Amino acid sequence: MRISVLSDIHGNGCALEAAIQAIENDAPDQVIILGDLLTYGPEVSSVLDAVELLSRRYSTRWVLGNHEEFYFDLSRGLTTYVDSRPGWLRDTIYWTFERLDINRLASFPWEREYEIESVLFSHANPWQSWRYLRNDDDYIEAGETLRERGLAAGVFGHTHRSRLFCDEAEADAFVTSDNGLRRLSIDTSQTAVVNAGSVGQPRDAFAISTILTIDMESEKIGFTLTPLVYDIRGHLAALNRLDLPRHTKERLVSFFVPSIKRRPV
Repeated sequence: MRISVLSDIHGNGCALEAAIQAIENDAPDQVIILGDLLTYGPEVSSVLDAVELLSRRYSTRWVLGNHEEFYFDLSRGLTTYVDSRPGWLRDTIYWTFERLDINRLASFPWEREYEIESVLFSHANPWQSWRYLRNDDDYIEAGETLRERGLAAGVFGHTHRSRLFCDEAEADAFVTSDNGLRRLSIDTSQTAVVNAGSVGQPRDAFAISTILTIDMESEKIGFTLTPLVYDIRGHLAALNRLDLPRHTKERLVSFFVPSIKRRPV
């Protein structure tokens, strides 16, 4: 079975178009959308159009992200979670909400987590919270939780930082790099913690958007992170045209400048 995973699209229609092309090249049996369709990016309706069309072509599961929760809260008049965020982030949340058809967003069959063949899919972590996996200790703890649940792997997003992690010293796991691809293979007696990265706003050292492909065999699970190539300059120009405060636009643009100092938000 082959699965394509998209996480943290964040209103970036240009990157989403490249991700969909990569999915078509992979010809998966299933697509998993790992939450955070919107916020930060300028495309609201067109991103919903694209993922809805994608779901008509492939069997699709929809895993709720914290940014979906922002908008569902606002639609019920609940502002505590949104208003606890930094000012620049509130700016882009409220900008998006004004342009969002909330009923359309709610029409997708969202679920907190999804499990298939010993692999767990959740937006942030295996604890059904919005806690970030920031460092090795967090990944090790997540792996322990997965093992306690009898699972071989957990696939997450949320940090916008792609990663393939297997802490078992005896693991017959390997990571390779070929044409920008990163791969990890484990057998089902081992445990992997994988971050799919972000389609629309990567925050790792080189600010490279990624999608994740998973190949499940009887005794092996393979993970491949594929970099996405798209018109980043066009996306940045669109961000700069938004009717938002200057400091907010500068912050949004800054995520596309490679850096090792950023922290997740």
